[in-house]
Amino acid sequence: MSIGFYFATDSKINLEENTECSGMISINDIMKFANADNLISDFVKNMEIDLSNIDKDDKIFTIIEDEKKAQPFNVIKDSGDGIISKYTAKKNIYYLDLYSWNFFYDRLSEFLIRSSDSFELWMIWEDKYEIEDLVTVKLKYLDSNYLEKVYGKNEYLNPIVGISSGISL
Repeated sequence: MSIGFYFATDSKINLEENTECSGMISINDIMKFANADNLISDFVKNMEIDLSNIDKDDKIFTIIEDEKKAQPFNVIKDSGDGIISKYTAKKNIYYLDLYSWNFFYDRLSEFLIRSSDSFELWMIWEDKYEIEDLVTVKLKYLDSNYLEKVYGKNEYLNPIVGISSGISL
């Protein structure tokens, strides 16, 4: 079983790519960088990429930014046919596809602050409906420390929903 984070609201949100990374680039693009020799050497030594078998114009690489700036999750519109739809009556459900717990609550806080409408933030087992164990919390704040206290850090005791209707920082 896996834990799922969901954001539910009656309003649609603008889904944009949440990750902080460059677009796709080619070997020829990389050769324009000041540190091109180091990058190419890294591809060959550490990733065992044979550059002789790659079209130098194929855009097959991306540069990921500093971890502190990178988004640790992506927001994806939920199909509406999973367990989460048994928990909430909100019209729009979004899955938070979590990549890393590092800086998760910092970025989640920023995301929630930008969401001005009321919402529900769910943490549930993705394949088990446990309504009798549901913990409901009225979210008082949206700062990262408060969110981490409410939801924890990669642990699960009971399904939990945080309900917000316009919050102070």
